[in-house]
Amino acid sequence: MTDNVDFESKKEFLNNYKSIIKRIRRLDEEIEKLRTKEMSPSSPSGGTGKGYDVKDLSLYAAKLDEYETDREECFKKLEEIKDAIHSLTDQTDILILEMKYIDGLQDKEISERIGLCRDRISRRRLTAIESIIIRDNNN
Repeated sequence: MTDNVDFESKKEFLNNYKSIIKRIRRLDEEIEKLRTKEMSPSSPSGGTGKGYDVKDLSLYAAKLDEYETDREECFKKLEEIKDAIHSLTDQTDILILEMKYIDGLQDKEISERIGLCRDRISRRRLTAIESIIIRDNNN
């Protein structure tokens, strides 16, 4: 467990959620391209109908494995962020952080949904960030 993480590091940790989601989408696109290319009727042998050789298939498998491993790591990071948010005990604070960092809402939108003024949302968010616990899941 990491207790001595400063405020800015915690905020950056939470802000990573959106970029990780984008990374997963890019990886999904790359995996789909790779699979589509692999399954296409044309072959790399110039259309001779001989298909792929072992080297081609091993390169395909290695690249696919690389993308899928990266994708799994991204999902682990998303879970770490959710776990950090859920390390809080106050449900309103959890909701505020989820809306801000997972759903991407602004304080005004959060305020309207929760029924607290924007200043109160901002103060609670800052206090909640200071209170989250970032667990080291590299075990």
